Amino acid sequence: HRDVKPGNIMITQNGQVKVMDFGIARAVSDNSATVAETGAVLGTVRYFSPEQARGETVDARTDLYSTGVILFELLTGRAPFRGERAAAVAYQHISEPPATPSTINPRVSPYLDSVVLHALNKNKFDRYQSAAEFRNDVEAAGAGQVPQRRTPAEEFSSSLFGADPSAAAPDAQLRRLVVNDDERTVRTQARPPVAWIWAGVVLMMTILFTVVIWVISLPGQSETGIGNSMSVAVPDVVGSTFEIGSVNLGKADLKVVRVGQASDTVPEGQIIGTDPSARIKVPVKQAVTVFVSLGKGTTTVPQVDQQTEAAAQGMLKDRKLAVGVSTLEYSSTVAINIVISSDPAAGAAVREGDTVNLVVSNGLVQVPSEIGQPYNTAITALSALLLQVDARPDAGCAGGLVTAQSLAPGDQPQKSSITITYCSK
Repeated sequence: HRDVKPGNIMITQNGQVKVMDFGIARAVSDNSATVAETGAVLGTVRYFSPEQARGETVDARTDLYSTGVILFELLTGRAPFRGERAAAVAYQHISEPPATPSTINPRVSPYLDSVVLHALNKNKFDRYQSAAEFRNDVEAAGAGQVPQRRTPAEEFSSSLFGADPSAAAPDAQLRRLVVNDDERTVRTQARPPVAWIWAGVVLMMTILFTVVIWVISLPGQSETGIGNSMSVAVPDVVGSTFEIGSVNLGKADLKVVRVGQASDTVPEGQIIGTDPSARIKVPVKQAVTVFVSLGKGTTTVPQVDQQTEAAAQGMLKDRKLAVGVSTLEYSSTVAINIVISSDPAAGAAVREGDTVNLVVSNGLVQVPSEIGQPYNTAITALSALLLQVDARPDAGCAGGLVTAQSLAPGDQPQKSSITITYCSK
């Protein structure tokens, strides 16, 4: 591949890993003689291998080195080699040892340290020789096991990849490296002849034109050029019941969202419309909002909280709603005969004539017995009821417990005064 990096690695929705953009590999394959003669450097400087930086002939082990760089970055949050200019990064790939990942991220285990450093070996004959070997060690390290380091026999490695060229002058090759300051893909390969460039442009235009014609000719094409395999027309369900309409939308592989809407013309339960509208092409699985009639005479419950009971009843009658039961409830904050809440709640969509019940404050609080309780606990509990608390110490006893209270336990008016006596000795 020669350019393994995060930007060329994609994860599918079902978790499969895909390596993309084999442009450099194809370019080298098509121009291998030229590349060998010129020592061209192709790749992305942050992720390419020492042999790429030196302009040497590379094999699959260069991709394993790049994978090691990515693994280092995943574990530490940064690349192993960094610099202001691409040439500085390339030099580090050739000459500088990488940091141990655990020195940057202490959570990295020694086993993973070993795997990463082995993958980043400068000499391709000393790093992983196959992706399977690399994967096995990663799995072992992830399971908390010591990776089983395997040193391939020299004759096997030589027969598979050729002799070790490490004796070649490494630093001398750096003079061939033409780099950009932003560390993006570095290429110093000689430009192809102009005739080949124009031939390639003509070929690509021909292919593009053919594809466009083929797509346009597909049956059932939407305005956006998306075929039936990816989109569907919204069925016309206006006028049908929600039950029937939702079934038809489901058959079209669309999701349904129901929204009630008042209507003086469409009978209750029938569909008024959809969003998107009927016959509009949409992607499959898209949610379609279905507006269902609530029938004639629909209204909403008014905001009656904090109103007097009489005023709240008048507001309900103005909306042509029936006044239901008024339930009295204790409250330390809402004054007597003031509405605490309604059922249904304010803003709810209802039909004219529906009943609305009210919850009204009785103006009372339930005072507990604090005798025998610690002084601080009693003060906190009584203050939470918004009572006016007066504490009187009794030096004749010890322990800080309440010995008496002026109000009897039970119902008492809001904001009443209460005196408690407690042991202060």
